[in-house]
Amino acid sequence: VLMPIISIIENNMLKW
Repeated sequence: VLMPIISIIENNMLKW
């Protein structure tokens, strides 16, 4: 992963 922030945001969106 390039940035952890993007990973967290993507994970949050998937969790929604």
